[in-house]
Amino acid sequence: LTSLHRSAAAWGLLLQRLPGIVNFFQGPLRSLASSSRRLLATRPFTGAATTMAREASVDSSVANVRLWAVSDIHTDVQDNFQWIKSLSATDYRGDVLILAGDVSDSLERLEVTLRLLLERFSTVFFVPGNHELWVSEDENSIQKLNQILELCKRLGVV
Repeated sequence: LTSLHRSAAAWGLLLQRLPGIVNFFQGPLRSLASSSRRLLATRPFTGAATTMAREASVDSSVANVRLWAVSDIHTDVQDNFQWIKSLSATDYRGDVLILAGDVSDSLERLEVTLRLLLERFSTVFFVPGNHELWVSEDENSIQKLNQILELCKRLGVV
């Protein structure tokens, strides 16, 4: 979960917004430090500065839920978008995904990407990155953030 270590502030914000998640992940997060982990062999995203996904075994109390974390997927790049579309629709259905920003500056592409990920993972957590908040001169980043939060609420993204 290197992406999360680099983004401790975002992780802290996520935990503040979602008090119930603390209890759900308390055991697995402790076990991440001591359990064996293996880096997934996936091709790097085009243009991604820091993208990392890890699989970790978790305590049996969480019924073998796998926790995945990824950032900088930049689905504005067609190759990256196709890679997301190519993810198995069944292999990750019981798993949780933390999407730590830099998906797209387009609300439409962000929505399509989130919908695709929701079809593949049981739960998707999303923390907007700087790319999501990019705006043109006639837009306001605070308004865009509110639109993103509303989109996540409507879709069931946490």
